[in-house]
Amino acid sequence: MNHFAALLPRRIKPWLWVKLSSLMHLDYHLPSGIRTSIRSYSDWCIYNDIFVAGEYDVAIYSALDKAASTGTFRVVDLGANVGFFSLRIMDLIRRRKIPFSQIEILLVEASPNLDRELRERMAKVSQNGLTIKIVHGLVGEKKGQGQLQIATAEIKNSVVHHSSSHTLPVNYVDLDVLLGTEGRIDLLKCDIEGSEVAFLKNYILLLKRTEVAVFEFHQPACPFESGLAKMMEAGFSRHDVLLDQGLMQTVLFRR
Repeated sequence: MNHFAALLPRRIKPWLWVKLSSLMHLDYHLPSGIRTSIRSYSDWCIYNDIFVAGEYDVAIYSALDKAASTGTFRVVDLGANVGFFSLRIMDLIRRRKIPFSQIEILLVEASPNLDRELRERMAKVSQNGLTIKIVHGLVGEKKGQGQLQIATAEIKNSVVHHSSSHTLPVNYVDLDVLLGTEGRIDLLKCDIEGSEVAFLKNYILLLKRTEVAVFEFHQPACPFESGLAKMMEAGFSRHDVLLDQGLMQTVLFRR
């Protein structure tokens, strides 16, 4: 099977995934009632990372434990893709039966294709006290436009410096406008494919009011050592490398 897959032209694989996914009905209702759906190769990869391997579970549990006594939970999901990270959060809240009176989730996604899917999927999630806000845009700079390079598998999208036939201009969003400049952020996830340096430079104050953060640092755009130094500047005293893939590290930060 792997040999057959290797023989397929790269451009055919995304189309084949869509066709096979629709035929196989890869929808699943988790025991918590959260619905997940696999529609592409990117979905398959992210689903396994988040729901099967539990890549972010340590970060989510840490944030939930810190916030459980407050009655509220505020999440910022940067580079939301189709929303699996936020769906996993809701899944774990329901499984642990944490009685949050208010849950606020901000999801930011730069790809217009993923933004449409994200809105469709998150519209199916409902819970008392839950507020979901979805914003299309890039994160890092506070204004202007960046070039988003769209990959065949959109899990590999990236921000680049120059436009080409494979890029599209996307406006940057100002998180200080979206979130305000006060109030606790319980959990922040940052996977913004090449804009980490700009984000860490422009949003130190936002990070200083964040309790738990999980970052994906992509080299050479943002070496792990540079990211670590800026997070320590923001007041985080502990870090754990959740996953090290050489050119990319997933790192949990706590106070």
